[in-house]
Parts: sequence; C-alpha cells; structure tokens
Amino acid sequence: MSNYGMKIGTNIETDTDKILKDTSKYSSLKFYKWGDTSFTTNASREGSVEITHNLGYAPISVVFHKNTAQWSSGDNILPTTTYSNAFSHIGAYNLYTGGAASIGFTINVDATKLYISDNGLGSLAPSTTYYLRYYILVDLAQAFSTASNIEMTGDYGMKISKEEKDVTTAEEYEMAYSSKYKSLQYYQNHILTSQLTLPIMFSSFHDQWVEEATYVDFNHNLGYQPFFLVYFKDSTLSDWVMFPYYSENSIDVPTYSVNGFCTDTFVRVYFWRASQYALGQIRPSWDAQTLDIKCIIFTENLAGDSN
Repeated sequence: MSNYGMKIGTNIETDTDKILKDTSKYSSLKFYKWGDTSFTTNASREGSVEITHNLGYAPISVVFHKNTAQWSSGDNILPTTTYSNAFSHIGAYNLYTGGAASIGFTINVDATKLYISDNGLGSLAPSTTYYLRYYILVDLAQAFSTASNIEMTGDYGMKISKEEKDVTTAEEYEMAYSSKYKSLQYYQNHILTSQLTLPIMFSSFHDQWVEEATYVDFNHNLGYQPFFLVYFKDSTLSDWVMFPYYSENSIDVPTYSVNGFCTDTFVRVYFWRASQYALGQIRPSWDAQTLDIKCIIFTENLAGDSN
C-alpha cells in the first residue's frame, strides 16, 4: 500500500523514517489522564492508591516517584548532594531513593482503574508518605477491539487513523494521532549517549563486602523535570536493556544496579556493583565492564499540571 499521510522533516522525500521529526505512518503515544497522587504506609508498611479512568480497557500506564534524591551506599563512594523534587522510575533498586524502598511499589491497571500499592514484601518504610506522578494513556496495554468508554461526540480537531481504519468511525485507541490528546514528544536533542566503566572487583574473606559506582549526567537545562527513558548495553548483552535495572546474588542481596533520577537541569544515570563474601563463596566477582548508555528526553513536564 502506498504511504499516504503527513511527514515532517528536513527533506521528506529522502529522509528515512527514523530521521523524520514526525510521520503519520506510525502512532504517537497519547496521554489520556495524568497528575500527582500519593499514599501513606501504615505501621506494617502497607499502603495504596487508585486512579479511575473508566476507559473500558487496560491502557498503557507509567508511574514516577517524586522524592529527594541522595546517594545512600558505599561509604559515600559517590557525592551525597541532595536534589529536591527529583523524579525516578519505580520498580528497581535505586541507591538515590533509599535502595530497597525503590522496589517496593506494585503497579496494576485494568479496564477501570490504575492501582499503585506496596508490593507486600515490606520494602517501603512504615508510616511514610510516597509522592507519585502517573500517566494513563489512550493506547492499549491489552488486546482489545471493541468500543471504549470515551465520549466520541463534539470531537473537533485533527485526527489521523491507523492503517486500514476509517478516521470517521475508528475508536480513539485506533488513532495514530489525535489533537484531542497531548502526545509524548521528543525534546529537540532527545537521544543523548555516553559510557560508564567500572574495573574488575571482588570480595574476599578479609574484605567481605565491596562495592563500586560511577555516574554520568545528561544535561538538558529545560528548567523543569522531563519525562525520560534510559537504555544500556555492554559486550555481554546482545540487546539494549531498559533502565531501571537491578539483579541479586544467590542469597537475595542486590549486587548490580543501573538507575538514577532527573532534576530540572539533568538526568543522572549511575552504574553500581557489589560483591559479598558469604558461606565461603564470593557472590559474585566482576570483570571490568563498560556500559553504553542512551538517554531519551521528552518535552513532558513531570512537575506540570494535572489533566
């Protein structure tokens, strides 16, 4: 089928898809509902909050943790400067947001609500309020092909439907673009790259816990905290891995973490590894390792208004 539609680029006749600034050939991600929320844990470290969307299907949802970031491990092997109003992805060990507490959240979404709660493992702190920024998208997180609960009347603006869909009758989730919704858009210098390297390291009977870390700041100078994604890989990986990421040794102790946070001037990505000597074994030993980092910055303001 011929490629009809909208293209924006330097030379739309010769620019490849990945160079074009925008093309209706592919779908944009469309925000349906977003804002700030929080919950307070009880003495048993339990807490939860629910956000109603009533879309009639499970949508793509993203949640950030708003916090004061400060390095918290390894006898200050990285600077311990505090950064208020920082935002970080949740669900993985993060040594700038309390380590184990960073893995303490569970995110679920169904046809009616987004649910954010503790993970039931006691990772969150007791009697503590956690502040969160959520995004609920129009786009599907499940196989779905029937009518949604979005009101379709009085809907004026520009719409571009997905291939083989009638723009006058398609559901909202079948649109490649709709001016009814805010789209997730790249910042102009949106893909930034760097490397992080750590030397060989291992624990021993005489030094039973050792760790090392390094970091890189991707400066954006937007003046606000942007929506961001990070990917990394090294010579042992065939694919890029999405940040945040962590792994544990054989006795369930975190020993590897790639994570970080954003402020209104930069996105910080750190690379941390540890080795523990326990039960007569080194768990684990590490070769020298270099990570390639890609940081993708979007224009969405994580500290902006709700809608």
